[in-house]
Amino acid sequence: MADEDVLNVIVCDPSGVQRQILARSLTSAGYHVYGASTASEALALIRSGVGDILMTGLELPDSSGFELCWQIKCEPETAHVHTMVLSAHTDIHRLTNALDAGADDFLRKPLVEAEFHARMRAASRIVRLQQRLANEARRDALTGVANRRSFDASLGRAMKEASAQGKPLSVSILDLDKFKLVNDTYGHTAGDMVLVEIARRARDFLRDNETFGRLGGEEFAFLLPDQALEQAKARLDEFHQIIADTPVDIDTSAPLPVTASFGVATLYGDADMEDASALMDRADTALYAAKDAGRNRVCAA
Repeated sequence: MADEDVLNVIVCDPSGVQRQILARSLTSAGYHVYGASTASEALALIRSGVGDILMTGLELPDSSGFELCWQIKCEPETAHVHTMVLSAHTDIHRLTNALDAGADDFLRKPLVEAEFHARMRAASRIVRLQQRLANEARRDALTGVANRRSFDASLGRAMKEASAQGKPLSVSILDLDKFKLVNDTYGHTAGDMVLVEIARRARDFLRDNETFGRLGGEEFAFLLPDQALEQAKARLDEFHQIIADTPVDIDTSAPLPVTASFGVATLYGDADMEDASALMDRADTALYAAKDAGRNRVCAA
């Protein structure tokens, strides 16, 4: 199993012995295991992005397994975590209460090894399916970059971070110049090839903390954290040149020259915060200024 495919399991139980027993069994089956002795420790791990599966006892020092599952499922950022409750109780009401509280599965102790691993395999299939569906929901179907919904979510998070840290945040909207002419002249298949190639170049160009997404049609956007206006403009000038310098191969006799117009706007974290739509509107206004100035350029708001 490739390391990036390994699922993370949080074992939450006040008993160190119980955690060690479960950790050994899970590690031998190929999972990464994190231990927590309290509900608050488990929640901290999950909120940090660690957990794919939570395995918890019912009796915890600071809460109950019921409450922990309920809290995880109530928060949109953690609701994807697959929750499994372990208990020695045989009362059917315990089972139904656990499931009603948000548990996805219920295991009775002492665990039967074969059943335990079968349940874990089933949980893993569910988690991976959810991950695949979530990833597909965030990606533009044609180009594979972030779609509009995903880009907007990233922008919202980045604005909160910029506000909290007092750092600049730049956003750019780019539009491929005269793209309708490409579709009309060479066909929509050729147009799609252009979009896919521009997205590929953008992915190669991106730094780790940057985001690139497709807003719709031939319109894309960059999210550039920690970059003031001049820094962002210089970086976008570089990508603008990458597009202009290399024509796109569309399976015709000659590669197709492509250019793009860019508008960029910056939000400064120590200034009065504006909302995301206002920031995007400023970038869009700068984009239209680039088009009015003759296209194939970067204009700053």
